[in-house]
Amino acid sequence: MVFVPFTNWPLPSGLLVCYFLCCGPWIPIQAEYRIQNSFHYDDHLEFGLSVDPNTSPLAGREGYQLPGFVNLTRGELNWSGTLSPRLTAQVSGQGQYQRYFGTKNLHSFNGSMAQLNSRLRIGLTDQLPDILLHHQLQRYSRVDPAFDRWEQFLDLGWGSILKYTYHQKRFDDTATRREDFQLVGFDRHQFVFDLRVRFGRMLPAKFSYRFAYQRYQTNLNELVRLIAQLPRLGERADHQHQFLFRLPFLAANRLIIQPAFSHLENRSNTPFYDYAISEGRLLGFLRLQQGQWLQLLIGRQHLQFPARIDRNRAGFRQDIQWRLEGKMSWQLSSHLTLTMDCHRYRNRTNNTSDLLTFLNFERNRYWLTIEYAG
Repeated sequence: MVFVPFTNWPLPSGLLVCYFLCCGPWIPIQAEYRIQNSFHYDDHLEFGLSVDPNTSPLAGREGYQLPGFVNLTRGELNWSGTLSPRLTAQVSGQGQYQRYFGTKNLHSFNGSMAQLNSRLRIGLTDQLPDILLHHQLQRYSRVDPAFDRWEQFLDLGWGSILKYTYHQKRFDDTATRREDFQLVGFDRHQFVFDLRVRFGRMLPAKFSYRFAYQRYQTNLNELVRLIAQLPRLGERADHQHQFLFRLPFLAANRLIIQPAFSHLENRSNTPFYDYAISEGRLLGFLRLQQGQWLQLLIGRQHLQFPARIDRNRAGFRQDIQWRLEGKMSWQLSSHLTLTMDCHRYRNRTNNTSDLLTFLNFERNRYWLTIEYAG
């Protein structure tokens, strides 16, 4: 079941077929496609509370880091065309299937995703930025039906300066509605303001401000509520402010260095969900030769929960997470590309509660992806 934006009115799934037929073939077609197959290893798979050592049917208290392999196959088909000198349209469809290997119960998370996108670009004048309209509809299905859901995004933008995004998530399971923080539907409204400034001969710096308002459905985890001694809420509602600054510069002929800093403040109608995230990142991009490039990133993230007091020590919960990411790509031919990714994370919390020892973890992720595009 899909819902009309800004309402709870159900949208019959048959309309999706009409949407696809109306927005596809009548456009003067220029078609592109790509097919991907990737193998992914992760020694800390996360499926919400299913990996919390205190509630997990998959991972025991002694081994709460859940390792496994994922094979992901993805296909994408794009149609685009010019309807008039100031009006262009694009429609794309994407499907993917993912399969998990490792712990015997991981098969419950095998599943598929289907996605439909439509984009419209409206040119106003040669001096003013274009108006951009984008709608995305996604369907997720897994062996465990608790994860089955619809998601949709609606974007309205003015060039790269202003953008409004509406994001809606709805799960099929409206009867049992499992209490897991990843199984909670919501409605989210986000406004983004971007400003790019060029300093001398450097690449343009980016300043970004984002404001978001998000309302959740009511199946928030009861166990969390009892442990935290929270009052019963009919509905959780948050608002966020985020600031981002990036300053890329050309360090050498083929080397780009980009430091970045971001800060996010989340305020909820229940202080337990208040938090702040500050992150600094340094990214390097090196073009080796035609069709080959290397990217490295190092980042440090500081997470604070002002209302989550550690009863064993003075102060509130704070986490520090370091991450190191690397990516390398080879264009093997005009249609074939091979990509390798490696990510490492290290998280440490100052909370000394035995219930939260699983927050001290290290995580390693590796990908090997082959893509054919035509």
